[in-house]
Amino acid sequence: MLLYIFIGAIIGGIGGFLLAHLKKGKTPSPPTPEGPESVEQKKPAPRRRLGNLLGTALMGVAVGGFVGYMAYDLKGLAYKRSDQIIEIKSEQQFNDLVANSGKPVLVDFYLPGCVPCAEMAPTISRIADETKGRALVLSVNADTQSALTRRYHANEGVPLFVIIHNGQETARYTGLQDKEVLLNALVGP
Repeated sequence: MLLYIFIGAIIGGIGGFLLAHLKKGKTPSPPTPEGPESVEQKKPAPRRRLGNLLGTALMGVAVGGFVGYMAYDLKGLAYKRSDQIIEIKSEQQFNDLVANSGKPVLVDFYLPGCVPCAEMAPTISRIADETKGRALVLSVNADTQSALTRRYHANEGVPLFVIIHNGQETARYTGLQDKEVLLNALVGP
């Protein structure tokens, strides 16, 4: 993340410096009765020009750093969904998987268009990849699977993460969560 911010700040600072440097001496002169062409334009003092250059460069650094941070943040949204995640299509499928798995299960209740759900999707994919063979990761659309949504009270808030061991719910988390919290609840430290 710091690399993105640093690169954005450097580019923004250079851009701000060049913008201020190119703009020097191009301020319009005030109109006079004889017309604007007859008034000799005063150049800003060197100290003032340096202040303008540095101020614009610092503004460029701030804007560039923010853009760099946003580029890093958005990078997390462009991910490849793990093929280890099982999308639940029916309550029967869910019951069969949970009853017959013999492994701990992470159930991710989500809604399409839910921003926190979309932000958690890359984390859930990483968990699914890291626990391959040791745990199951199930994904449940809370809109289309209303029976499961009611059973686990997912209508109270999504994203909802339910941890199931031996058919029994052992933990539940709502909202944005750290990967380590969910991973430890699922398979231990």
